[in-house]
Amino acid sequence: MAIFDLAVEQTLRNEGGSRLVQDPRDPGGTTRYGISKRAHPDINIEALTERQARQIYYRHYWEKYQIWRLFDQEVASKVFDMAVVMGGRPAVRCLQRALRACGVFVVEDGLLGPQTAGAANAHDKQELMSALRSECAGRFREIIAAKPLMGVYERGWLRRAYA
Repeated sequence: MAIFDLAVEQTLRNEGGSRLVQDPRDPGGTTRYGISKRAHPDINIEALTERQARQIYYRHYWEKYQIWRLFDQEVASKVFDMAVVMGGRPAVRCLQRALRACGVFVVEDGLLGPQTAGAANAHDKQELMSALRSECAGRFREIIAAKPLMGVYERGWLRRAYA
């Protein structure tokens, strides 16, 4: 079974750590540890601690989207990281599309239930990771096509998708 603490370390690095970000181009608003004011309006982002951010990540991503069902750490860490940056259901849909690209049919519903988890856990990790990276990059391109102003994030998002 994948370990939350390992997954969150990677995401915290990707999100820039404790740095407070107030990018006017970011629709999420003020952000620290990747936690945005828009997604969590009840939280004082300026005073957010790493411990609190980890608790939010655990509750709102790892548990809510059942990422703990994935056995392989690399796969779980990628799905978790993508859930943080693009949303939980879109990240799980990327996993489901990746499985379908690998020839494994699963329902594309954005839910990481027993069918999706079982298929991911049984599949060759290297093939799945390659397809998952590609699907994540494709999702970011869809976002940018729909909202061209988000193109300022394209390079970073694609780097993150292919990491």
